[in-house]
Amino acid sequence: MYILSLALKNILRYKRRTILTFSILVFGIALYIFMTGFIKGLSAQAFENQIQFESGDFKIRAKTFDEETPYDINNFMTDYRSAEAVLKTKPYVRSFTERVEFKAELDNGRVSSPVLVVGIDKGKDNTVFNLTNFIYNGELMPGGAVLGSTLAGDMDASVGDTVYITFHNGQDMMDSIDLEITGLVKSPDPQVNGSTVFIRLDQALKFLNKDCISDISVKTLDYRKYEEYGKDLAGSLPGYGIYDWAKLGEDTVVQAQSREKIFMIFLVFIAVIGLVGITNTMLISVYQKQREIGTLKALGVSDREVLSLFIIEGFMIGFLGSFFGTAAGILLSLYPMTAGLNITAIFNTTNISGFNVTGIVRSRLDFMTIAGAFLTGIVFSAAASWYPARKTMSSKIADSLRANI
Repeated sequence: MYILSLALKNILRYKRRTILTFSILVFGIALYIFMTGFIKGLSAQAFENQIQFESGDFKIRAKTFDEETPYDINNFMTDYRSAEAVLKTKPYVRSFTERVEFKAELDNGRVSSPVLVVGIDKGKDNTVFNLTNFIYNGELMPGGAVLGSTLAGDMDASVGDTVYITFHNGQDMMDSIDLEITGLVKSPDPQVNGSTVFIRLDQALKFLNKDCISDISVKTLDYRKYEEYGKDLAGSLPGYGIYDWAKLGEDTVVQAQSREKIFMIFLVFIAVIGLVGITNTMLISVYQKQREIGTLKALGVSDREVLSLFIIEGFMIGFLGSFFGTAAGILLSLYPMTAGLNITAIFNTTNISGFNVTGIVRSRLDFMTIAGAFLTGIVFSAAASWYPARKTMSSKIADSLRANI
């Protein structure tokens, strides 16, 4: 109790040093929690975009599908109705929809751009994907097209304008079709916004002049059970290729993980700087107390007890700094978690490199992140106190008492 009370007196006596160490901890921990939540939010949003706008939980494709040429018409399915009959018998399949995807050149007489044309079943697509909720200023109509908002802006096109798509049809002949822009879509997925044209499925089949589809997109009861569901689908549909969202999103996963590592390295540098700052502060503290250390030793206090004094002092500062740093980090994250941050405005870009995300992103915090930051701050502070205090243990009592501080 004596060592504990002495440590508390030291903290209160050297207020400037205590506030400096405390501030370093609060800033570092708050920044770590805020940035970690933001990074997790970016990754989670990228995966959600993958599922909600591009892949669904599963894609059923032709057995001979060639991933090197995903939009080649030779990859399309002609016997898809038998696969749909099987899907209807699966209790974990909530819904499914057909899509036709092919590459084309979009032109409006002033600007041209390569695009992905996606034919969708207007009635069924919204049971699997979230696309229709983000169509604004119009809708998908017969003979019309819905353009991504970024694509429309790049082409200086708007609703009511006529555009032309040039593509290879089912007979491998070049064809060109004029379409009226009947709507625009602005989603959290930059690929949808920047390079996609949506038309009705029946029109896509008519343009290609062939009864075939690119794939069947499936929504299940729980996308996290993709391994279990995938094995069952593979057994029930041996003549088809079964692709789950994890496989379809491999590039997204790899890119997001690499960007997370870069951000984490940045945070580690901040942590190291904080640790060095705390260590230096504690080193100065120990140096200033050399006479006190000598006096304590002369009174019979052991080296272990003197070492405990400084470790307890560091622990107290670490606990308080970690507590308020954690609280500050959570408070800073409340707005990004509820309202979200507009990364398009913050970073002045429609897509952060490595994350398939645009617009509003909401931070994601979990208990392990918060607990880890809290405990790390305490451990760092106690460790930073141990080294300088240990260095003084080798000094003799007489030398400590004669210290000219």
